Amino acid sequence: MESLPLTLGSTTLRRFEPSDVEAFLAYRADPQLARFQGWTAMGAADAEQFVLGMAAVTDFLPDGWIQLAIARADSNQLIGDVGIFLDTDENEAEIGFTLAGEQQGEGHAARAVNCLLGLIWKLTAVNSIRAITDARNTSSIRLLERSGFTLRSRQAAVFKGESCTEYRYVKERPMHQGSCHCGAIRMTLPSTPTVATDCNCSLCRRIGGPWVYFEFGTVAIASEPGAAIGYIQGDRTLSTIHCRHCGCVTHWEPLDPEPGAKHGVNLGNFDPELIAAVPVRKFDGADTWKFFDELDGE
Repeated sequence: MESLPLTLGSTTLRRFEPSDVEAFLAYRADPQLARFQGWTAMGAADAEQFVLGMAAVTDFLPDGWIQLAIARADSNQLIGDVGIFLDTDENEAEIGFTLAGEQQGEGHAARAVNCLLGLIWKLTAVNSIRAITDARNTSSIRLLERSGFTLRSRQAAVFKGESCTEYRYVKERPMHQGSCHCGAIRMTLPSTPTVATDCNCSLCRRIGGPWVYFEFGTVAIASEPGAAIGYIQGDRTLSTIHCRHCGCVTHWEPLDPEPGAKHGVNLGNFDPELIAAVPVRKFDGADTWKFFDELDGE
């Protein structure tokens, strides 16, 4: 997974490392931590085999669980792990998370889950992510709800010999809807962008981005009367639109569209998780009109 490690605040999400065995064995031996978890405590040999196996994983595995490590960003110390199960059809995934008891209460699990969600959206075609938790596990419930998961169902169950109620939470792939800051201009993308462009031309470096492109007419745009203001410059082929009220630049459109014409949309007006899931290529619009990763090879 070339996207790892990911660091958010004081928390890092990374692959396991051979040096993690001792810390992994310690927190996985905590019976209170294991109460609501699907795993059971391991012996030293099994823990070492598990950690080394996860350290070698390079991608998500359809129809199988993989674990990623949660570490403190300041020391790289292992403090927990997250699990990901990718369904066979790769349309849905399930996640779980474990954090050492003495590390709880500092936001590490929430930050790790935030990183994990972005990673799943970025690297897979998954459309929804589920999490199953015991109704008594209030800290897990709070984390899921703060992370944007919605309670979809409740089911009576017997888990580890105890009668309980299991809650099924679901989070859908970020919607393709965005808007300017005040909401006067709203946009709906026809699909998830595969790549975005960060351009350094005289206009784009001033108004920001990154930009994604779709066939003209496929992006649904709705604006309040008088809210959309166009700016036309240069060869006068495009109109760059901003909001009269909040000033946000939302998109550009061709003035005289021909078949195959494109729409440019400022991805910065969309859900942060969608932004994080789209790889960005830097474009030299100020000089060569080539992507910088192409220039590197010349």
